Amino acid sequence: MIHAATITCPRFIRLPEVQTITGMSRSTIYRWMGEGRFPQQVKLAENTAVWVATEVADWASSLIADRDRQVGSPASA
Repeated sequence: MIHAATITCPRFIRLPEVQTITGMSRSTIYRWMGEGRFPQQVKLAENTAVWVATEVADWASSLIADRDRQVGSPASA
């Protein structure tokens, strides 16, 4: 028997939430996806595409880590 607490499901987010999280426009999101600079969508249905929330969060975290490597840690500022 599998307990519900042991199942981890990805959280899907739609474009408006991705825009809110990233502060980027729709066109920039799609352009960066095409350039391999942003996580790809998951197609749920013919007219429904979503992003995996953890992939968007990991992408944002990697930008912060890159910044910190370039300028030093925030604590040293």
